[in-house]
Amino acid sequence: MRLTGELWRFWYVRGHLSEGRAQVSRALAVAGGDAAARAKALNGAGNLACDQGDYAAAQALHEESVVMRRELGDRPCIAWSLGNLGILAESQGNHSAARSLQEESLAIRLELSDRPGIAYSLEGLATLAAAMGSHLHAISLWARRNACARRLGRR
Repeated sequence: MRLTGELWRFWYVRGHLSEGRAQVSRALAVAGGDAAARAKALNGAGNLACDQGDYAAAQALHEESVVMRRELGDRPCIAWSLGNLGILAESQGNHSAARSLQEESLAIRLELSDRPGIAYSLEGLATLAAAMGSHLHAISLWARRNACARRLGRR
């Protein structure tokens, strides 16, 4: 379970989405195990499903991940799952849900002073604002995101 939760990014970056989904699904079919590892695998499976356009599966996987992470009280990972649900909602044209999810993710990250996460949430909100035609707001969000990234030593 832990291995597939870590490897989903490899499969994503290398374009092995079907292989990744099959491996994560196989791991998730095994009952029990570490709840945090399972929540991470669910999140990864949701990302792979979303990238393949299987939005119904992605929604179910991400929602289950959020529920598990809330039960664990894992606030940093809750923020990641909420952000991913926001990306999924945007992919389906549900901008109001996407904004709400991204804003909740950002609020958690601000509470935790998670600077890399804050930059990531601002990026999601900027992309969403641009998609909604709010270009000046998108520029403002990108500027905030870029300032965060520079403070982290990223270009």
